[in-house]
Parts: sequence; C-alpha cells; structure tokens
Amino acid sequence: LSTRQKFVTPRGVLAFSDHLYELDKKFDKNAEKYKGVIKLAKGDEAVDAFITKALKIHQDAGGSLDEGPFRDGDKTKSDYDNGCWVFTAKTKQQLWGDRKQIVDSRRSPIEGRLQSGDVVKFSVTIEACDIAKYKGAVAYLNAVQVLERGGGANDFDDEEGGYEEDGNSGAASEGARDF
Repeated sequence: LSTRQKFVTPRGVLAFSDHLYELDKKFDKNAEKYKGVIKLAKGDEAVDAFITKALKIHQDAGGSLDEGPFRDGDKTKSDYDNGCWVFTAKTKQQLWGDRKQIVDSRRSPIEGRLQSGDVVKFSVTIEACDIAKYKGAVAYLNAVQVLERGGGANDFDDEEGGYEEDGNSGAASEGARDF
C-alpha cells in the first residue's frame, strides 16, 4: 500500500452530524476543519477489509491503535459505540452548498442537513503522517453519499394513535421515519 490512498468506506451510520456543518474547535479554537464521523459495524466483511487496509497505513507510519482516525468502539467510554469501529475524517472545505459533495445514492446533490442516524458512505483519502507530535494516518473527507435517511432510528414500528407531525392519521409520512 502507498502512503496515500483514496477509499470509499462501507455503509455505516453517521454520528455527530453537526460536525459536518460547524467548524471543529474542540481542541483548537483556531481550527478551520469540519469532520465526519461514521460508525462501521464490526464483523461485516467489507468493514473488516476496509479497516485492515486503513490500519495498515496507520501502523506502517508508526501509529498505535489508541490514536488516529480509527477508534475501536468496544474500548470507548460510550456504550453506543459497542460493536463498531468509529471512523473520523476531516476536511477544510464545506461539503454542502456550491461544492455539492453530499450526494444521494445516484450521486445527485442533496439539499438540507444530514442527521445522526443517516446511513452513509464516506469518500476519504487516508495518508501516512510523520510529524513531531504525531505519527500514524490522517483521514481527509472528500464527500458523503447518503443511502438512507434516519436509518439508525427506523427500528420502531408504527404506533397507532401516537403523535404525527403532519396530523395525518394515515400511513407514515417521510418525516415520521425519523422515529
């Protein structure tokens, strides 16, 4: 593997969707980066293949498993991450608006904000990095493809007599898919 490779992640669940639209200033108040976070199910053949290739770039550059853009969800503080790899990629560019790098399954630009729980794929470039404070891989977010809206919240059955946003007591509307 070279030290810089472009990948399309397997399908996963978008987490922390606001980070796609707001600059990530958690650790650096002057940061000019947006980030995407995707949870990838462990045990999925495509996920395991992607993680193996990406971790090879990371480890070949001197990275350890407790740092970098990949987190083992079974070892994080959050129970919500169990059974997943949590993968983070950053970009200096806005992916929405004129850039049109947030697309649907047919690669047509999507208007409106994505939500945590949407099922997505990321186009990323993973590059080896060897600077004084950090050795390992960095992941750059190129684009996001949305496969399902609200996919992480679709585990519920329709609830008769429950709250409905549009007041329609008929079939579930597209907005109702969020719950």
